[in-house]
Amino acid sequence: MTAAARPPRILIDALTYASNDGGFAEGMHGLLDSCRSLTEFEVIVAHHPRFREEFARHGLELTSVPFPFRLRYLLQPFLLPWLTRRAHADLVLCENTALPPFTGAPGLVTVHDLHFMKPSRVEDKTWRQRLLAGLYWRGIWAPSIRRAAALKAISQIAATETREMLHPRVDIAVIPVRVDVGPEYPPQTWPAEGEPVRLLWLGHVVPRKNIGFLLASLHGFQRDWRLDIVGNTWWDADAIGAESLRDPRITVHGFVSREEKERFYEHAHILIAPSIDEGFGRTPAEAFARSRLALTSDIAAFREYVPEACRFSLDDPHSLMRLYNSLDAERYAALVASGADIRERFGVAAHIRAHRDLFQRMVAAPR
Repeated sequence: MTAAARPPRILIDALTYASNDGGFAEGMHGLLDSCRSLTEFEVIVAHHPRFREEFARHGLELTSVPFPFRLRYLLQPFLLPWLTRRAHADLVLCENTALPPFTGAPGLVTVHDLHFMKPSRVEDKTWRQRLLAGLYWRGIWAPSIRRAAALKAISQIAATETREMLHPRVDIAVIPVRVDVGPEYPPQTWPAEGEPVRLLWLGHVVPRKNIGFLLASLHGFQRDWRLDIVGNTWWDADAIGAESLRDPRITVHGFVSREEKERFYEHAHILIAPSIDEGFGRTPAEAFARSRLALTSDIAAFREYVPEACRFSLDDPHSLMRLYNSLDAERYAALVASGADIRERFGVAAHIRAHRDLFQRMVAAPR
C-alpha cells in the first residue's frame, strides 16, 4: 500500500502509563481494546518498554523509547513530538497526558477530571503530589489544551468544568469510559438471615474518595456487615485509622490484580462510593453492570448515571446509614434493577462507535 493510500495513523500516548494507576490504567486498556476494532485506522501506542508485553495483548502496533520511568512526566513533553514524527502520525491522542508543541499532527486531549485545579484538593496531597499537580498538570497539561484540535471528556461534568475553568477554543466530545463487564454474574441477592452483607470499597485511598465518611457511618448500620477495602492506600491512609484496622469486620487488601478485583465484585452485595469529587467514577458503573448495588454520594458525576434512590447526601452524616438500613430483599433487588441500563450505555459497542465517529471527523478536518 502506498503512503498516499494508507489508512490514517493515530498515535496514542501511553508514555506516563503505570499498571497500578487504578482507573487510569483500566481506562487506557479499555481504549486500546476498542481501538483494535477500528480497522479503518492504523493505531500505534507509544509506551515505556517495561509495559510492552502488557500492551502487546491488544494487537496494536507499538513504539517505545527507553527512559528513566520515574521521570516520565518530565520527559513526556519532549519525547512525544519525536515519536509522533517518527510514526508519521496523522493524529495524536493524549489520553492521560499533556499535548506538547511541535508534534506535527493535530492533537486530541482527554479530560478525566480537574481536581488538581481545585486548591482544596491540592492541599490534601503529599509534597510530591503537590509538585506534580503544580508543575505538570497545572503548568503543562492545562495550557496544552489550547493547542488541541479537539477535546474529549469522560463525563458531562468534566466537560462543563473544563469550559468554566480552562476556556478552551474547541468543542468537547463527551465519551464516557468503557465499562467492561467481564464474567457473566448471576444477579446478587440479599443475604439470608444470619449472613452478613458484603460491602466493598474499591479505589485509591485519597482524600477526595472520602473513605472516612463510610467508616464513620458503619456504627449505625443495623444489619451485620463485612467490609473489604481494595485499592492503593496512598496519601490518605491515615483516614482508615487504627480503630478501623482493629475491627475484625474490616479487611484492607491494598492494590489487587484485575482477576482479584472481579472476585471481590462477584462476592459483594454493595459497593459504596462516598466521593467528594469525581470526573466519572468508574466503580459504581462497574458494580451496576455486574448486577451489584452501588450506593454513592450525591455529586454531579454520579448524578449522570446513578439512580437517585441510590445516592446519599454528604451534608448529612446519617444519610448513608438510613439508606443502608432501609434495605431488605425486595428493595435491594429493585435498586439493583434500577441501574440495569448502565451495561449498554457504557458498554463496548457504544465506546467503539463514539471513538470511530470522533476519529473520522478529526482526520477528515482540514489541517
